[in-house]
Amino acid sequence: MIVLSLGSNLGHRLHNLQRAYSLIEEFFEIKIASHVIETEALLLPGSPDAWNMPFLNMLIAGHSDLEPLELLEKLQMVERIMGRGDHEQWSPRIIDLDIIYYHDRKMNTERLILPHVGVEDREYLQYLLRELEMPIPSSANQIQYKPLNHMVCFPKLIGVINVTPDSFSDGGKYIDKEKAIARFEELQSDGATIVELGGQSTRPSYKEISASEEWSRLATIFDAIGNKYGIGLDTFHDEVVKHAIKYKGLCWISDVENRFSPDTIRLIADHDIKLVALLRNMHDMNKFEKQIERLLQCGMKQSNIIVDPGIGFEKTAWESISAIRHIDSLRKFGCEIVLAHSRKSFISNFSNEPTENRDLETIAISMTKHADYIRVHNVKDHMRAMVAAHIVRR
Repeated sequence: MIVLSLGSNLGHRLHNLQRAYSLIEEFFEIKIASHVIETEALLLPGSPDAWNMPFLNMLIAGHSDLEPLELLEKLQMVERIMGRGDHEQWSPRIIDLDIIYYHDRKMNTERLILPHVGVEDREYLQYLLRELEMPIPSSANQIQYKPLNHMVCFPKLIGVINVTPDSFSDGGKYIDKEKAIARFEELQSDGATIVELGGQSTRPSYKEISASEEWSRLATIFDAIGNKYGIGLDTFHDEVVKHAIKYKGLCWISDVENRFSPDTIRLIADHDIKLVALLRNMHDMNKFEKQIERLLQCGMKQSNIIVDPGIGFEKTAWESISAIRHIDSLRKFGCEIVLAHSRKSFISNFSNEPTENRDLETIAISMTKHADYIRVHNVKDHMRAMVAAHIVRR
């Protein structure tokens, strides 16, 4: 087995690992992957304080027909694609890729040492190797290593911030700009790949507000965090999209009404932003197929179209449950899938808990169905559950 390490301590670290993982899959057959751990930065004495930024680290193991130096070239190409240029040794970096083991091959050249030197003395690396049931030196410290934090790469979690007075779960909590910004930082720290901001409630029987009022709720928040990668937008107004798309951190837009004009869809496509298409009527798949075709005709890449089964939208509780049960049927559209079921009213069909106390049921549902993205209010507890499941399933 060949073992590779992935690390990042600059920018949106979890997204960096996810992107590197996907790029590596193009030339490396991944068989197993560790979960993601947060570790302290490894620094030389006298390094600047600004370099002391924690890493996210993980291991992947699998097979490749490439020889070790050829594989190293491919990994360095991924680093360059992701924007890693020349940097001072030990300084923060967007991505750091290494070969830890290449089967039982031993090498000691200027370009590559196998096994990686860190196997002998880096506790975090030995910790991850134990997780994958890979060999470690007999001299390795048996004291239990404690990472700073634990995450998984997949599925990707979408956090939710409703900047509204009337959303069904968190209405009124994040109208204040400072509270919304603090919540954004908290959700990313908890492991959200994307944090979706919404200024318009879409609860049952919602009252629609104007585009200008919606943007007035969001503008100051975008001004504060708009250049940080990982921002999503939930809207059905073309005007709001045109305001938000000026911020380079925007990477995800949910269109719950299928109202965007062709010009707006082309604008989203030109900026390489993911667009969520919502299925309202489970019994009219032909209409939904035409909806997807329209997006493609307007320039959207299929890889940037996300399909949402529309839990709670024009569906009874049992129809929502059925949509979750049969979510895999949406794979026929060739798009990734997002499951957005968090705390929704269909849960009352089998739970007497109030809306704000439905996280346990939400997590249970998240763990039973495969989706590429899971949109939830409580990212932290979801991540805890997914880490535990990942470790046990290996």
